[in-house]
Amino acid sequence: MERLAQDRNNDCDLACPEQIVVATDLADAERLIPYAIAEAKVNLAALTFVHAMQPDDTAESKSGVAATPRANHSADIRAAMEEITKLVRAAGVSCSTVVKSGPVADVVIEMIRRTGAERLLVGTHARQGVDKFLLGSVARKLLESADVPVFIVGPQCKQASAGWSIKNILLASSSLNKSTPKAIVARSIAQHCNAQLTVLHVLTPDEHTTPEQQSTHGRSGTPAAMLLRRSDNEDVGQKLLARVTADDPAIEIVRVANEISADLIVIGVHHYPFHLPFGKEATAYRVLASAPCPVLTLKSDSALIRRHALTEARHTAVL
Repeated sequence: MERLAQDRNNDCDLACPEQIVVATDLADAERLIPYAIAEAKVNLAALTFVHAMQPDDTAESKSGVAATPRANHSADIRAAMEEITKLVRAAGVSCSTVVKSGPVADVVIEMIRRTGAERLLVGTHARQGVDKFLLGSVARKLLESADVPVFIVGPQCKQASAGWSIKNILLASSSLNKSTPKAIVARSIAQHCNAQLTVLHVLTPDEHTTPEQQSTHGRSGTPAAMLLRRSDNEDVGQKLLARVTADDPAIEIVRVANEISADLIVIGVHHYPFHLPFGKEATAYRVLASAPCPVLTLKSDSALIRRHALTEARHTAVL
């Protein structure tokens, strides 16, 4: 029982991180800082801002997490990072900065491991033309390599206002029988922030749909709501809404996020390459490119997510 309690405390790190790494290209710092400060305050977490210097820091980058185009020298970059430190600390948040040369994704992943961070916060830039729904190779590598949840501020994400907080969460579920770890994290965040949680299940063409399923909304006995149940004697709470729709998953996730004024979307991503412009594997990237709010991604084969599933099984067995 003592070990189980410890496991559950550890699992809470996914929802309530104590250490957060923020990857910045400096050009995106103004957009990232308000979200980073808000996340740090609600979780009583420390921030580490990381910038990876490239061979030519004056060149415009095509990656999702870019090299800065405005800092011309190492000294300028370090001075800009020091200003970030002062600004964040003035808000009452513990903050440190790291500037290191090397490939962006490699530097960021190294700092996650070194600091023991439980969350990564990044900004992304949508690409143009036929690839407008795709994110850069660096963003893809971070999503596929980082074991921790990744909090992403996409190109369509609204600027965080003063006092921004998470009041409405949208959990997007494409598969009812594989979403339990996501549901646990989403519910933990909702409880921690005292937020409304909406579970959205987008039906695939091969799933049987009844009129009752299509009109489901806010009922604890629905398939989507069942995702959040750990046992028959545990209440899912009053701040739960469940919705089932049938259409293109990316379009529906963004539509519902706008409709409920979501402050955070929680989705899963896969380890295998899923950067094609069309098909099921492109859903996560299309959501990131169009989401009106930050998106928290959880990698499906993450060791932390597997531990979540194991702990859930232990908890259910004990009950």
